[in-house]
Amino acid sequence: MNLNDDLAHSLRAPVTSIIQGLNLELDHLITLPRFRDAASLKEFLNETVSELMDHESHQLESLVLVSVRRRKPQELKELHPHSDQENQSSLLSPLKTEKPPSEMCGLDGKLNVPYLIQNAEILLNAGENELARRILTKLQNSSPIGSESEVCSLIGRSYQNENRLDEAIQAYKEALVYQGSLKTLILLTQLLIRKKKDAEALIYLQRILTTDSIQLHLRLDALIACGNAASRLEDLVQAENFFRHGLEVTAQRDIRFINNLGALFLKQGRVQEALDTFNEAYELNETHPKTHYALGATYLAAGNLRQAHDHFAESLEIKINQPHLLHQLIKCAYELKSYPVATRILGEYIDEVESTPQLLFSLAAHQLELGRHSDCAMSIAKILMTHPNHQQAIDLRERNRKISNEKKVTI
Repeated sequence: MNLNDDLAHSLRAPVTSIIQGLNLELDHLITLPRFRDAASLKEFLNETVSELMDHESHQLESLVLVSVRRRKPQELKELHPHSDQENQSSLLSPLKTEKPPSEMCGLDGKLNVPYLIQNAEILLNAGENELARRILTKLQNSSPIGSESEVCSLIGRSYQNENRLDEAIQAYKEALVYQGSLKTLILLTQLLIRKKKDAEALIYLQRILTTDSIQLHLRLDALIACGNAASRLEDLVQAENFFRHGLEVTAQRDIRFINNLGALFLKQGRVQEALDTFNEAYELNETHPKTHYALGATYLAAGNLRQAHDHFAESLEIKINQPHLLHQLIKCAYELKSYPVATRILGEYIDEVESTPQLLFSLAAHQLELGRHSDCAMSIAKILMTHPNHQQAIDLRERNRKISNEKKVTI
C-alpha cells in the first residue's frame, strides 16, 4: 500500500500509529523523496522523520522521506471538512492503489539513495547541517549502498559548516577509505593546513599529485601547497624542489612559484638569490602587489631602506588593505625622515580601510613632521574624541601647539 502526497501532508495522528493502522512496517515505508525547497523538506523532517527515527519499538533498517505536496490551510480544510475523529478514520482507511512513479522505492525496503543524497545536499546548502546529517547517518549505518564515499564526504561537509574541524577531518578520511573523490582530498588537505598539521597534509597533497588526469591548475595549486607545507616544516630542500617542479610543468613562467621560491631564498638568508628571483617576477608583472612587497622585504634585509620604502609604497598603491605592510612603510619613513608618500598612503588607509587611535597618532606625527599643524590638530582631536586620556595624543597636541606658536612669533 502506498502513502500518497495528500496523506503525507495531512497527517494529524502520531506518525507511528497511522503507519500501524495502514499495516505498514516502519522499515518498509515507501518513499518518494522529492522536495521543491529546503524549507518544505526541513518542516517534514521535523514533523515526521524525527518521530520515526526516535521510535524505539522498531528496528529501522531503511528510512526515506515522503514527498510532500504543499497545500494552503484552507485547502486542507476543504479536503477534510469532518471532525478530527472522522479525519483520523478517513486517514486510516485503505488508499487508492496507483502505479508508483519509477523514482519510488519498492516494498523490499531498499533505500532510494540518490534522492536521499540530493535532499541532504539541499539541506546542507540551506545551512541545515544537523538535519542533513541525520539522513546521511542513516545511509551510513545501512547495508552497503554503493555511495559510502559520497555520504562520508557530505557528513564531513556538514561538520565543516559548523566549524567542527576535527570531526570533519575524520569524516573526510573515512570517505577516502572508500576511494573518495579528488574534491574530498582537497577539502581534507585544506582543513589539515588550517589545523597546522602540515606533515599529515603533505601526505595527502602528494596523493593529489599522483591522481590520474588531474587538471593542470589543480596540480599547480597542490605543488604550491606542498612547497609551503614543506617550508613550514623547515624541510627547505623539499620545498625548493616542489617550487622548481611547478615552474617546470607550466608552459609559461608562473609568478606564484617564482615569488614562493624567492621567499624561500629570503628565509634562508640567500638575499641576492631572493632579489634576483623577485626581480624576475617583477619583469613578468610589474603590478603584482605581492612582488612589490617581497622586493621591499628583500631590500630591507639588504639594508637598502630607500628601495624598501618605495616598493612597500608601490604595493600599497596597488592594494591598500595590507595593514602589516603599512606598518613597514611607516617604519621606513621614520628612519629615512621621508614623510610625504607615507603620510598620503596612511591617510588613504584610514579613510578607506580602518581608523584606529594608533594609526591616527602615526598620521598626526607625520603631519607634524611635515609642518601641517592644522591637519595634525584635527587628527589628534579625532583620537581624543573617543580616547580622552590618550597620553601620547595629549603630549603630541602640546608639542604641535608649541611649534605652531613659535612659528607664528618668528613670522
